[in-house]
Order: sequence, then structure tokens, then C-alpha cells
Amino acid sequence: MFDHEGEIVNISQKELTQHYPQSGWVEHNAEDIYNDQLETFHKVLEDSKIHPEEIVSIGITNQRETTVVWDRNTGKPIHNAIVWLDKRTTEICEDLKQKGLTNYVKENTGLVIDAYFSGTKLKWILDNVEGAREKATANQLCFGTIDSWLIYKFTNGKKHVTDHTNASRTLIYNIKNLDWDETLLKALDIPKSILPSVQQSSSNFGNITYNGVEIPIYGVAGDQQASLFGQGGFKSGIAKNTYGTGCFMLLNIGKEQVVSKKGLLTTLTCSLENEPINYALEGSVFVGGASIKWLRDNMQLIEKASDTEEICKSIPPLKDIYVVPAFAGLGAPYWDSKAKGSIYGMTLDTGKNELIKATVEALAYQTRDVIGAMIEDSGKEMKTLKVDGGASANNYLMQFQSDILNVEVDRPKMIEVTAFGAALLAGIKANFWTKENVENLRKVDTIFKSEMKPKVRNKKYKGWLNAVDKTKTTSKTKLIDKTLRFSVLDRNKQLKKITSKKFDLIVIGGGVTGAGIALDASSRGLKVCLIDKNDFASGTSNKSTKLIHGGLRYLKQLEIGLVRESGSERAIVHKLAPHLVLPEKMLLPLIEGGTYGKMMTSIGLKVYDMLANVGGVDKRRMLNKADTFEKEPLLDKKTVLGSGYYAEYRTDDARLTIELLKKAAEFGATIINYCEMESIIYDSNSKIESLNCLEHNTGKKINIRGRNYVSAAGPWVDKIRKKDNSINHKYLHLTKGVHIVFPHEKLPIQQSVYFDVEDGRMIFAIPRGRCTYVGTTDTNYSGDLNRVVATKEDAEYLIKAANNTFPNVNLTLEDVESNWAGLRPLIHEEEKDPSELSRKDEIFISDSGLISIAGGKLTGYRKMAHRVIDTVLKTLPEKGKRSLKNR
Repeated sequence: MFDHEGEIVNISQKELTQHYPQSGWVEHNAEDIYNDQLETFHKVLEDSKIHPEEIVSIGITNQRETTVVWDRNTGKPIHNAIVWLDKRTTEICEDLKQKGLTNYVKENTGLVIDAYFSGTKLKWILDNVEGAREKATANQLCFGTIDSWLIYKFTNGKKHVTDHTNASRTLIYNIKNLDWDETLLKALDIPKSILPSVQQSSSNFGNITYNGVEIPIYGVAGDQQASLFGQGGFKSGIAKNTYGTGCFMLLNIGKEQVVSKKGLLTTLTCSLENEPINYALEGSVFVGGASIKWLRDNMQLIEKASDTEEICKSIPPLKDIYVVPAFAGLGAPYWDSKAKGSIYGMTLDTGKNELIKATVEALAYQTRDVIGAMIEDSGKEMKTLKVDGGASANNYLMQFQSDILNVEVDRPKMIEVTAFGAALLAGIKANFWTKENVENLRKVDTIFKSEMKPKVRNKKYKGWLNAVDKTKTTSKTKLIDKTLRFSVLDRNKQLKKITSKKFDLIVIGGGVTGAGIALDASSRGLKVCLIDKNDFASGTSNKSTKLIHGGLRYLKQLEIGLVRESGSERAIVHKLAPHLVLPEKMLLPLIEGGTYGKMMTSIGLKVYDMLANVGGVDKRRMLNKADTFEKEPLLDKKTVLGSGYYAEYRTDDARLTIELLKKAAEFGATIINYCEMESIIYDSNSKIESLNCLEHNTGKKINIRGRNYVSAAGPWVDKIRKKDNSINHKYLHLTKGVHIVFPHEKLPIQQSVYFDVEDGRMIFAIPRGRCTYVGTTDTNYSGDLNRVVATKEDAEYLIKAANNTFPNVNLTLEDVESNWAGLRPLIHEEEKDPSELSRKDEIFISDSGLISIAGGKLTGYRKMAHRVIDTVLKTLPEKGKRSLKNR
């Protein structure tokens, strides 16, 4: 109770009983809260001997996120109140993150997705209390934070309301448009009908009737905003720290919302009627005074909290002993809800007093963490920190706080400024006070000034940061101790990593192009994630002719640059992976009346050797008819005049892809198969923020965040571009290539042959172990991308070509042992047949930042990767580019 001078007339208080039904669960009995408040309300009036008619108004302030759901008809809670410390809704929070709502929540509510806030607690109650969801749908339930619950009870159910400060801490209130957020209500499946109305913190919330006298409730605010208001924090630029159960720092930033880059929250300050809303940056330390309570109740190291001051003063300065009280996880700026409390630096000399002192000092260290983040976000240095709350009475803590911050710490005479802030709001509405009264009403008790030497300060704080780093579950040092294996044995760790980290580059597509990009990027030092909806190399990358060839056929199309690049690249790939890329001599028959004459073949192969950098024993030779049939006796003796004999390289395309992915994983890339990108999440500037994916092995939805996004999805590139709304005049032209396989005894050639057919195409026949395969076709395709199959017509086309070239084998459909069919993602060119389309690759960049690559061929995967990563590097700042080049 306060008088007109702002002095405390009387105090009545009662400690609440907390319940811990499970590890990490914290509850209050909501009926007990109301009854205790009713009891203290009556007691403060009775003890002060003040007549109720003398009370001009009442203010309510409360711990903000604690959640109550009660029956609208009976006024009875359907479950214990779930306290802000409670962590049971961690999985609900993870689901929100996997839905890609992280940045949406940050930009529209000012908060982060964490079990700390009310929205997920409300969902848990609706999902887990029998009949709750049905009642909610039928408008038979009310939700509220403690202020709403008390108002409802004190007004006998007439008012179901809250204020801006409490609403802004629910995770479901939009602080931009000042209304409940439809997107988040839908995501959490919360009916809007159960939510309270939101009004100014200083306004009419209904009346309490006491002995026949109606007393208006004119002020309501969450405890931290009430404290800021009581410290004069309705002005921009004022900061305060309340040392309560947790530590809460707020900085009034004025009328414009700021989205923190340092893990701070943006919240609403106390609001007055007919005045604009102000915003504040807030940093929350989950465990502040609660750690002192832990010393008293759990550890039984002290009898009462006030004992800690003398104990701290009685022993020498600590040497490298730190208590990180992460009993409910770490708050700002770390936001690690899974972290556990830790003690570091103990020796045989460490006693209970040292542990007590380290626990007290932890409050100051955590405060510096948050203040540092506030300074970076706001760009303003802080000269004074205004303090309040129970622990601010501890002179040792306040001096150490000033020492470790190197700023003045201003403690008022009345440290119960949270209650005073609520009183001010109520008094201003009642015209008992004005805003201008606040500065005169607030009286300074002590200004603490730093006495610690800079070297000592820096050493102590560095030790604290090291202790925090070891405590964090997301510690970088923990993550890099062991590179995740390219193995299903590490899949769970990989999945955990991709949902908890933000990558420099996310690659969609686990074929040879995507694998090459992942390897190039990770080897340069970028943090890379690659996903594929199916298995690796399950698309085009294992449906090729199994050749790393130099592109002889492209000479016919006069694509000189492509031939030169292909030839150069195959030599490099052979050098890099000699176990996978092996020389393969090829015979090119010269057919009477065929596409290639002897002169054209001789010149073409010579030019091919020159462009493709072929030398030594691999250089082309022109063979006469006898030498040709010595190489391959099954050719048609009636039509073959001779041949060209030149070198290509064969490979196992799928194995090559896997080797690239394994190497990328060694460089730290995270590689996940059976993970399908389903939708794209955009930020407020329409840039890609994250990807929503389906993890097929478990059916779980996950969200992956990156700074750059590359689609190397082959035939699916345009599907992804359509999801991105970035299809333009450049698009894919899909052609199908089919190979058929015969037992070697059915097509017993001893030499790989590259031969032409009547329609001008060129076909390969390649013996490989116990079989011989023939291909490929080149036909337009517009069917199902997930089921590409060889048709009877495809097989008959290839059989006819083989029988014409090898007339004595008489192949039939029954001789076909197996087949494979793949798609070429070529770039569309008007009025060109499939065989005439260029095999050049091309990069598309959308306005959203999606980089797509299509076209190209197996041989050129390295160059394609280079071009993509060069494109990605253009998005990086110069400092970032230099650091990558130096690696």
C-alpha cells in the first residue's frame, strides 16, 4: 500500500508453494494463488487501519508467462497453473521451429520459440487435459496469465482481460498490430474465443468489492515492465535490472520495434490511455534469486538469503570457480533450453562458502551477458544500471555487479519498485499521480561504482564465458570434436545438427552435381547441408552411360568450348579418382553411307584429341578394315570400311557421387538422404529464410535454415522453381535416356563401340563383366519424374540399332535382362530436337535468392560446382570471402 508521497504504508506478503510433478515441470495451484492474494489484500487493509473508501485504485503485477486455464461457467481451473520455469513444452517448441516459424515469431511477437512463454503451455493443457479441447471449442474455457485469472476472480467473472505487457509475453500476441496472431493461433490450434481482451496497462479493469465498497483496478502490468515503469522507464533509453526469481533487464527503445540480433526479446512497455505504445529490449536470466533459494532449500548451505552477503565478504576473491545456474536452461543471449546447471573449477580447497559466493557472482555475470547484448543491439553505451528486486539489497552483489560491468549501479531506497510501478499505473488512471511525479517519488539509496582493475575484470569474465561455453549443449567446441560420419549410424546426430544450426549453404539434390557443389563449398570452409528426397545418386546420376567422356558428339554441334572443358575435366577427374575413372578404348566404325566418313572422322578425332588434351597411347588412331575387325569381329563386314580408335573414360556414376559426398562429409558437410523439401519459408523481404522438409524415415517435419540455397535437383529443378515462383522464359526440357542390358553371351562384343544409327543419333555398346549394355535413347519426356521407365518402343529402337551394327547376333526383346532409364535436365531451346539440345549448364538466380543449376553433364560436375560456389561467394561480404580463400 502506497501513500501520495510514494512511501510504503504497509506490506502483506505470502510465499507461494511450488509443485514439481516431474523433472522439469513446475506448477502452482491457481486457487491457492487467488486465496493467498485475497488474504494478503484483506490483511494489508486491516493492519494499516485504512478505510476501503480511502483507496483510490488497485494495481496488479504478476510473473508474466505462468498459464492458467479455467472453466468459464464454474470459475474453476481445469489444471494447475503451469509456471514460466516449466520445460514440458519443449517438443511443442521444436515442432514450431520445424514448421519454419522461428523468424515469424521473432518479427511479430518479439520473442523466441521457447517453452518459457505461455502459448505452448496453453496448447499442452488443451491437448492433455481430458475434455479440454472440446470445452475450448465450445467457448467454455478461459485462458489467462495470472493477472487475467486474478481479475476474473476479483470481479466475480465479470472481466476476462489482460494488458499489453502480459499479452506480449504469450507467444501468440502480435506486437506490430496489437492483436492476437492468427498464424500462431492456427499453428498451436488455439481457439481465439478463450483469449482475454487486451487493453492499456493503465485503464479500467473492473472493480473489487470489499465490505460493500467497490475499488477500481486501474493498473495491470507484468512484473518486469512494472519495474521499468517504477524506475521511470516510460522514457526511451532507460534500462533496469530486477533481481527476482530470475534476472530481468529491460531497455526502453521508444516507439519503433527493434528485432534483436543478439538473442534478446522485444516486448511492450506499460501503456497509458491516449498515448502511443513503446517497445523495450529484454534479456531474461532464467535463474537469478532462484539459485539463492536453491542454496537454502535444496543444498541447505545457508539458513536465509540475506546470509550470503556476509559470507561473500568473509572469504578472499574466488580463483576460477564458476557456478552456471542453468537449472531451467540458459536464457538471453544464449537461449539453450536443454543446458543443465554446472560448477567449474573446484579443487580440494573449495568449500561451501566458495560455492555460495560463486552462485551469488553468477547473477552479476549473467547480467553482464545480457547488458553486452543490449549495447550491441542498441548501439548505446550504458553509464548507469538501475536495479531493484530482492537480491539488489545484497551490497556485495551490487558492488560486484558494478565491478564486472564497469558502470554505476543505482539502487533506490525503495527496492520494491515492481509493486510501485503497478501502483503508479493505477494512480495515474485515478489522477492520484501524473507521469511527471515519478522522478520525484523515486529516491536513491546507494550508487555503487566500479573498483575492480580492468585486467582482473577481463580475466574473471573470460573465465565465466569459458564456463558457459562448456555448459551449452550447442557449444561449438563440442560439435567440432568429432566429425559426423557419412553413415546411417550418425543419422540421428545429423538430423539434430541440421535442425539446430544455420548453414552457410543448403544444397537440394544428392546427385553428382549437388555432391560436387557440397564438396567444393565445404572444402572452402563453408558450413554446408545437403538433402535429397530419395537415396543419393538415385536419379540421373546413376542412369548415365557410365562414361566420363570428352563429348565427341558435341563437335558435330560445333560446341567447341564444351568439348574443351569436358576433355580437360575428365583428365582431372581421372587424376583425382583413378580407382573410379578408368581409360576405356572406344571404336568408332566407319560405315558405308554412314554419318561419318573417313576424312571427317580422322579430322574430328584429331581435333577432339587436341581440344580434350589427349596424348600418348590414348591419342586417336585410324584403323583399316582388318584392324577394325580384329578389335571387334561382330561388326558388319558388308558395311564397315574401317574405324577410328580413341580413348574415353568409364566410371561408376553412383559410386563417384558417393565418394564426393563422403569427402564433403570429411570437410564437415552434413549430408542427409530421404529428406524432402516440401515448402519454402520467406522473410519480410521475400528472401528465403528456411526450408520445411519431410524426413521420410520417421515421417517428422523438420525446418532447415541457411544463408544461401542451391537447387541441384536435376529434373526436379523446375518443380522447386515453381514453389519459389521463379519460373521464367528459361526452363527445362527433359529428355529420356534408356539403356538396355543383355547377358554377354547374347551380345558378346569384346570392344566398346560407338556407332551411328539411321536417325543420326550415336549409340554406345559397352561390355562390362558378365553383361553388355546398349544406349542411349534421346526422346522428349513429360511424364512422372518419380517413375521413369523404359518402354517397349525404347527397347525395340535400341535392339534394332544393335542388330544393324552387329548383324549376326539377332537380339530380341526376350534377350533383354534389365534396363535403366533416366532424365536429362537440359535447357529448352525452341524448335530443336532432343539430340540437338545443348548440354551446357546454366545457372538461374531468383529474386528470393534461390540459385538453381541445370543442364550440363556428368563430366562437367566439377566446373559446374565451381560456377555455383562463385555465384554464392558474391553474396558474402568481402571479409567472409577473404577468410574462405585463405583456408
